[in-house]
Amino acid sequence: MFEFLPKLVKSGIFFGFLILFVIMFPSVVYKTAESERVAITVMLGIDIVDGTIEEGQIELSLMFLTPQSSNNLNKNYAVVTTVGHNVTDCLYKIETKIGKEVGLSHCQVIIVSLDVAQDNLLKYLDSFTRNNDLTTNALIICSQEPKKLIDAQISESSTVSLSLEDLLNYNSENMFTKDVNLERFYMEYFDESSVSFVPIINTKENQDQNSSSQSSSSSSNGGSNSGDNTSSSNSSSSNTKEGDKGSSSDSTSGSNGKANIEIDYNGEVAVFQHGTMVARLESDEAKIFNLLSKNVVKSTIHVENVSTRYIDDADFSVRVKNKTLRSGYSFVQGKPTYTVNMTLLCELQEVNTNQYSIDAISLVNTHITEELQQALKGKILEDYSQAINMAKENNIDMFYLKKYFYRLCTKEWQDYMLNLDANENFMKDVIFILNVNIVDVT
Repeated sequence: MFEFLPKLVKSGIFFGFLILFVIMFPSVVYKTAESERVAITVMLGIDIVDGTIEEGQIELSLMFLTPQSSNNLNKNYAVVTTVGHNVTDCLYKIETKIGKEVGLSHCQVIIVSLDVAQDNLLKYLDSFTRNNDLTTNALIICSQEPKKLIDAQISESSTVSLSLEDLLNYNSENMFTKDVNLERFYMEYFDESSVSFVPIINTKENQDQNSSSQSSSSSSNGGSNSGDNTSSSNSSSSNTKEGDKGSSSDSTSGSNGKANIEIDYNGEVAVFQHGTMVARLESDEAKIFNLLSKNVVKSTIHVENVSTRYIDDADFSVRVKNKTLRSGYSFVQGKPTYTVNMTLLCELQEVNTNQYSIDAISLVNTHITEELQQALKGKILEDYSQAINMAKENNIDMFYLKKYFYRLCTKEWQDYMLNLDANENFMKDVIFILNVNIVDVT
């Protein structure tokens, strides 16, 4: 190997690399770390300041990375909040406060308040979309208090950090809302239907009685833990100084115990049309859309006060293990007709009744009887009818009919729309047909 060194030294390529190394080495070694000059933002929240919506005052909260040598990962993040006339004004004020440039290339979640959602959301996202630094994969969620949800991520008493990540991943696979990221939201906004479904996630505080007793014990021992509480208080005060509002999530042990912050999500969904939240689906109202979605395989159905040949007046819970959906779009007597053929592969999960018998335990608990099948079909059709009424009353294309009728029945659809006074009135004449087939997998 060494016999090639003399030839290598005489080579012009060697001296070229050597000169390049001498020039680049100092700049690489002494280069300032990106985290020291850029606030690497991983989450942001947008809210409207109380009572100032007319003036356009908004509250912007950022959670950014602050690398530290600590076993507590929560200490590697900080939250700063400010109020301004628009997003650009807020970003400028935040950069002035922290002395760093705000970097959005690693932003994973955008949390908007319900007040912002009820306004035109695109008005608040405009600055981010014009900034090429923001990734289009950032997920959009709604929350009653975005700042509180963000503060909960770095609270030592919080169990929300891991839960939020797991919840968003589960939601994309098991809820009809899918991954509503920035790119998808804009695509759906400019789609024929202009409808998006965004999850609503809030937080709640649970008092930890064990923490309360420990706090009392610590107080009786001369306040040996007072240093930890002071540190948490200082952290909270620091956040208060940086923002225009104090953090309500950094609770410490007191007479009532430590407040553990948890995710408060039960499947509630915000329905957006043309960038504005126009409806709010409760958990039970959203279940029918889970059944109608091809992306969601597993779901549950609950029916009450059902009587079979083996048992009277019982409540049944059934889990959908798999399903097949076939949708049809056609025109019948000049009216658009939307037909869904649904086959559900179900398994009986639970039976609640005041009277049990041997027949009920041996048969009802393992088989879906014909009476139960009819009850399940009736429940699904009832929920479907309520969803249709909501869509028609609010003129919301929650079934994406415009998109598919235009693609599959272009000529008939164009003629139909020309005969209407306005495009928003098309829902009133749509015929909905749902055929349900329940199959017992046991």
